[in-house]
Amino acid sequence: MSGTSPRIASHETAVVGGIVAGVVFSLIVTLYADSLGYPVFQFNNPIKVYPFIILLTSGFIAMYSALRYSVLSPSILLVVGTLLWKNSESNPGPGDPFIGFIYLLQFLTIAMLVTGVIEFRVRAYFN
Repeated sequence: MSGTSPRIASHETAVVGGIVAGVVFSLIVTLYADSLGYPVFQFNNPIKVYPFIILLTSGFIAMYSALRYSVLSPSILLVVGTLLWKNSESNPGPGDPFIGFIYLLQFLTIAMLVTGVIEFRVRAYFN
């Protein structure tokens, strides 16, 4: 059918996969940040829960879009952003690399949504 992009998995499967991927991604990044000495497991302040939520959301978006719409640009952006943070930990500049990663991940999540929609539309147009 012209104008549609292929769907790999059902909506329910993609949601479950997105939730699992979001939880796994946020746990891995949180555990890695904890091993570097960041106080990420102090949930006595709502602000300290925010990094876990933004990591969960970005991991969900990347996996859901890959499973449901076979869109890879959100996953690529998430991997590039995470690798940039990991590399900045070895050579930190004047700021805190993890705080910078969480700050930029908000905008990266929006970019993941935008590039995912663009990739989906382009694939649907050429199908």
